[in-house]
Amino acid sequence: MYSLYADSQNIIGYGCFGRSEEKGAWHELVGRETCFLKSTKAAFLSLLIFLQCIALAWFWMIIKVAIHVISGGEAEDSRSEDEEG
Repeated sequence: MYSLYADSQNIIGYGCFGRSEEKGAWHELVGRETCFLKSTKAAFLSLLIFLQCIALAWFWMIIKVAIHVISGGEAEDSRSEDEEG
């Protein structure tokens, strides 16, 4: 995530790509102008941080179950049992 924050401007550069006068591979692929702005970087970084938090929460739950099983307990299914099917 740090690399996205620190290096994206140097690699991509802020601005718009795929203008009609620059008909190249990018314009053929997208078909319209695409812009990389500071707000685009902030939104993308925010979504990556959110995804990382979800992954860490899942990892923590898996570690808790693994520690419980190693210490002699049973792996319990903590999902809701309200629905039968």
